[in-house]
Amino acid sequence: MKIHVNRIPAEGLHEQSVYDPAVLDLDWLDIRVAQPITVDVSITKTERAIMVQAQLEGVLELTCGRCLTPFEVPLPWLWPVAGGAL
Repeated sequence: MKIHVNRIPAEGLHEQSVYDPAVLDLDWLDIRVAQPITVDVSITKTERAIMVQAQLEGVLELTCGRCLTPFEVPLPWLWPVAGGAL
């Protein structure tokens, strides 16, 4: 998802995208993306900063470090990010 800062309207911007795990190439160590990831982003721009709130939803597959059994973890993760000065 690309957001052009100069194209964010005064009322803010809301974008939603779904990403295929095969395209994202996020598999590393013992974490695998098991389902498509949905990204829901709200962006607010002020004179000197950008506020971004992103919610990620999907399922990760991890491996237990003790018994090496794979297990799934849902990813309803809310991630507020404060942007720096423009």
